[in-house]
Amino acid sequence: MPKQIQTGALILGLLAAAGCARYDRLDRPFPKLTATTLEGRELTAESFRGHLWIINLWVPG
Repeated sequence: MPKQIQTGALILGLLAAAGCARYDRLDRPFPKLTATTLEGRELTAESFRGHLWIINLWVPG
């Protein structure tokens, strides 16, 4: 098997294992969240209770 395929398979396996390891954390409560909008209004997790959340994270790099 070529080295690139072996490396790709190893990375894919590690990602799958990491995803499975975090599955048991679903039953934990959401941490307290406080954010400030551009208008200066404070947002909390409680203000969104009962509404759908879509969280989009941007990570540089």
